[in-house]
Amino acid sequence: MAKLLAISNEKGLKSWLEKNKQWASVVGTRAALRVLPLALSSRDLSDDQLLEEETKRTALATCRSAFIACTANLHGRRAKDLTLQAASASESASSRASTANFAETGSAIFAAAAAAGTVAADPSVDVQVGTAYFHKAGAVGLAVAAVKHATSAAQATRVSDAAASIWESVTEDARLLSSGKDPLLIRQPLWLMDVRGNPDFRVNFPIWARVPFDILDNSQLVADSEWRIWLDWYRAILSGSGNHKLSFGERIDVDIATKKSEFWERDPDEVMTDLAEIVGWTPPEEQTIKEFILKLLDRESRPFSIDEIYEAFVTAELEVPRPSIRGRLNTLTDERRVKRLALATYASLTYNQKSPPPPIPDVQPAAIEPLWQNGKLVLPIGPLAADLDPASLIAALAALRDELVELADDAITVKNIDQRPAEYLRRLANRIPDVMPSQALLFRLGHARDVLDGFAGTTDAEWPDFLAARFRKLMLQYDRTVRQFPKWRAFVRNAADQRLTNEQIEEVPRVIESLIEELKTKDAQEFIEQSIPETLQATSAPIADWDETLRSGNEQLAEDLLESANNILKRTAELALALKSAGIDPIASWSSTTAKESLETFGKEAKKSIVKEFGKFGKATGPALGRFLKRLAKITTYGGASTGGSVLLLHRLFGLYPETFGWLEPVLRFLHLL
Repeated sequence: MAKLLAISNEKGLKSWLEKNKQWASVVGTRAALRVLPLALSSRDLSDDQLLEEETKRTALATCRSAFIACTANLHGRRAKDLTLQAASASESASSRASTANFAETGSAIFAAAAAAGTVAADPSVDVQVGTAYFHKAGAVGLAVAAVKHATSAAQATRVSDAAASIWESVTEDARLLSSGKDPLLIRQPLWLMDVRGNPDFRVNFPIWARVPFDILDNSQLVADSEWRIWLDWYRAILSGSGNHKLSFGERIDVDIATKKSEFWERDPDEVMTDLAEIVGWTPPEEQTIKEFILKLLDRESRPFSIDEIYEAFVTAELEVPRPSIRGRLNTLTDERRVKRLALATYASLTYNQKSPPPPIPDVQPAAIEPLWQNGKLVLPIGPLAADLDPASLIAALAALRDELVELADDAITVKNIDQRPAEYLRRLANRIPDVMPSQALLFRLGHARDVLDGFAGTTDAEWPDFLAARFRKLMLQYDRTVRQFPKWRAFVRNAADQRLTNEQIEEVPRVIESLIEELKTKDAQEFIEQSIPETLQATSAPIADWDETLRSGNEQLAEDLLESANNILKRTAELALALKSAGIDPIASWSSTTAKESLETFGKEAKKSIVKEFGKFGKATGPALGRFLKRLAKITTYGGASTGGSVLLLHRLFGLYPETFGWLEPVLRFLHLL
């Protein structure tokens, strides 16, 4: 009688896989999947901490590796694009496994990384630069590593039979593969033997993996958000081919699996939003996006900008990406269920064009967020809000400055390396203040992080390993320091959501230059402090003098400049609409007393900041504001001599940046300036 196959250690597994190399990846992948809930373990974190970005990045890197390994085995896909991304995913997960707080978490992440590595090591695909290491390690070696790490993860749970259950499950997989039935193993239930421990449990799932999975399932991280995609997918993995969610379809699975690192290394929530769009996942809400928009527009008979509609979703705690809102608005417009009043501005079909003035979106996080004070538009003063108290934050800035200088000093002592990064570090350190930074300075410091990112490739390639590693660590410290300020974090989120094209980025300097010149005119000086155009000019320049023009960071800086300019125009338009709605022609002469009296009937609709300031504006403010807006609408050209003076700045703003400045068109029409 033939001896029944049994595998109980690494040596036995390697021996069996050497004879059955075609099954190495699927065996390693299933072992890693069994401990995946441990990789996402949250027992060391509170619900609030679960929302921390680094935790999400680790979860995303781990799920990416597991998904690639599963996809490759599910669809038999073996191509250069997939193996290359498998290698990238494996490296990313491995780097995060080493920082895990608990042994079971780190080992489970390493298991997922090794599983992805078996795909990168596929001998049927030619060796590439990114996969050479994995080919050398071999699919068999990496599959054994995946099982080894899975066993270590289970052992670390301190459940007596956890590690043994991993080896038993591997044995069951090997027996099924060796049976000659030629099953597609990846489609089989994850556990082929009963591991429930309690017959009352419906899903075959060991308790040591069930508990962390349930904790994650009930956490704030997952609660009806796009992150639930991974849990639904894992439930399908547990039950096997009977669950349609095991695959999103070969085309979608492969599309996700072959996404490059740039896709996965963005803000984790934004990645999940994009994944939700790709797979067609929608939150379990009672009303659709369309229904929400229709109810919002019908409830308030006024124009709404896309920004306002998006904010309404946020207020209702509905996480819907802007592209989804734009798409539904376009569909509703085509269906004649809403009407488009101007660029990026919509209203219900019952809206009367003679109704109240068009809305002005709220200012958005940017280097410049001006406010009205003592009759003029000024920059806010006072300390910026931060997560740390001022003393701790100043100490953190000082520590960052010292680290920049120390690394620069150490790098300069090394010969025959590119010294440009070291020189930049020294210059940047000199710009970090000894006191709490202003908002404009904070944003300039934030943009420097992208310049550092541009230098990282140089330091990785040319600096000694220990210095290159310190440079990478310093980048993380730099990023964490500037992220202590909520304003900067909010800007980064918005900038990532509103991606600019290359053409839009390239045109920003000329747009800003034209606006700065207009803000310096005598009329503008009547109601705008000159620190505003001066700060806008400073923001457009690098914080540390540098001759090299680095592509990295251009998009984020461009977004900051555009949003800063937009904030200035929003505040200016607020005043003009307040005057117009109060029955005052901004172009005609007026007195502050008359303005204040005329505003009494308008006070309930005007912004409080405008109502409060009305009695403080000088006699020249109204006419100066009128001339400023009229010149902006009809005279101010774009790009100076480079365009021959034939292109109006306003037309360029509407045509090139409709989502940013589209709100301004209906405002100027309301003021009869267009």
